[in-house]
Amino acid sequence: MGEKEGELRPRVLVQPDPESLARFAAEQLAREMREAVSQRGECVAALPGGSTPGEALELLAAEPGLDWARVVVLPGDERMVDVSSPESNEGLLRRSLLERIRADRPMLLSWGVEPGLGPETLVQRFEGRLLGVLPFVEGRPQLDLLALGLGGDGHTASLFPGRAYPDAAVVLASRNPEGQ
Repeated sequence: MGEKEGELRPRVLVQPDPESLARFAAEQLAREMREAVSQRGECVAALPGGSTPGEALELLAAEPGLDWARVVVLPGDERMVDVSSPESNEGLLRRSLLERIRADRPMLLSWGVEPGLGPETLVQRFEGRLLGVLPFVEGRPQLDLLALGLGGDGHTASLFPGRAYPDAAVVLASRNPEGQ
């Protein structure tokens, strides 16, 4: 199957070890953020949580030349737990990235997980937060950067192998198979 004009093919870049991967990821994320700020005056970045990207986020916080005041960060997904939980992806973003930035910090769009609220309510609230911040093109929100982590079981963005999801749905919050 040939490549269509203007179509980008994904590249797979293998790093020799986890530390090299974290460093490479931080450098790439910083480059993309700088480029978005340069072109549009801001960057809207959905970043992953989970255990895999933590070191890359720590390194990203120290990347030079990033105008963090012009960056909006949002968790790419979230678990149905309080932000103080070690299982919270937003909590990881706060600890590994935001709290380590020594300049003006980026805006964080929180999922706002609260006890007793179901996924539908959380998604509606989060969509409302997005409306005032994200640029929309043809009625769809536009991100400058979407980074996804990949779990050891092959899951990403709280989409777990072997689970069924509606064809038309975009799953933004989910419980993992262990109920978290």
